[in-house]
Amino acid sequence: MKLEHIIKPFLSIILTIFILVFLLLYSTFGNQLLLPYASNYLTKQLQDKIQVKVTDMVLTLPNFEVRLLLNDITKVEAQGTINPFSSSFDLNYKLIAPNIICKKRAMGREFYLKGDANGTFKEIQFSGRGKIFSTKHQNTLAHIELKNGIINKALKTVTSDYKFEVDNLSHMTKKRYHGHLNILGKIIYHKGLQIQGGSENFGGYSYFHYQNDRVNLKLSKVDAQKILYLMDYPTMLDAKVNGTVDYHLTHERTNIDLNMKNINFLNCITTQNLYDVLKLDIRKSSFKYGQFVAKTDQEHIQCDFKIQNPNSHLYITRAKINQKLNKLSAYFDMKMQNQELSGKLYGDLYEPNIKINMGALLAFKVKQIMRPTTNFDMKSKFDCIKGVADGLFSGFL
Repeated sequence: MKLEHIIKPFLSIILTIFILVFLLLYSTFGNQLLLPYASNYLTKQLQDKIQVKVTDMVLTLPNFEVRLLLNDITKVEAQGTINPFSSSFDLNYKLIAPNIICKKRAMGREFYLKGDANGTFKEIQFSGRGKIFSTKHQNTLAHIELKNGIINKALKTVTSDYKFEVDNLSHMTKKRYHGHLNILGKIIYHKGLQIQGGSENFGGYSYFHYQNDRVNLKLSKVDAQKILYLMDYPTMLDAKVNGTVDYHLTHERTNIDLNMKNINFLNCITTQNLYDVLKLDIRKSSFKYGQFVAKTDQEHIQCDFKIQNPNSHLYITRAKINQKLNKLSAYFDMKMQNQELSGKLYGDLYEPNIKINMGALLAFKVKQIMRPTTNFDMKSKFDCIKGVADGLFSGFL
């Protein structure tokens, strides 16, 4: 066989391949033919966890532009340069999620992220800055910054430092929480998503860890007033708080276990009501130790609150709070300022009614009067008991 019979077909094949590659990579028609293949490839690279649809692509090597649609909602645009021989690239990207979905519900929030990425197909470095908007009014609700991001294809990992800042949680959470929030942390993806972060917004330090649809929060020397304000509860006490909060996102259930030190009550409607009804100024009492244990779901809180000193205490037990109706039902037992009282709190969470256990109060008063003394004879003591009983029942019933 002559050499030209081998060379001519070989050159024809090479020329055909070159023409096809040129048409695919350097023509609009060729680029459009690549769209379904590119979509399928990117979806497989994400292990079918995110559906990727390449809606437009322009390749004029070394330059390229591409537009993607993730799960038929989130838009991604990228443009930059690529070197097919070294598999390296440098690009700018823009991501727009028109309505954030959380637990299959539209949140009425738009997410916008803009940044750059570079590296090789084996390892990518990225960074970005973004915002969360209200879709109705286009108000900026939160700021997000990503730094030191790395995507490692061999290890199948994604890591990035982040900063998350909310000016007013009331706008972000539809008035469920209040105040300013600033979190610094790290995002890790390896066989599942993890988010770690910390904040000094609440007087001490708060650290949280998210994984497998659960959030674990650890509090260290946090200011109780700021936590109560954050959760939109009456700020009736001041204390330093340590402990844990475990929250399950899917079931919206929380377990809370907190320890408190140096507890002082503040001026509020509840403490004023105690003074008006019992002539007991709890604001003058200070407690060294306390504990708050609670379980919550979407509508209710069940909790116990106990604070004490060697010679005084305040226990609020079997407390039930309806978060939707802001209703409270709880039992209390206290010993302070030479008084012993027990009873029930009920009604409005912010202005609860107080029902005194009259039998226990009368027994305490009798016990005080009947203490051994040389100043009163028995008749005088029983006259005092009768006067106390008349006063109690006429005043409280």
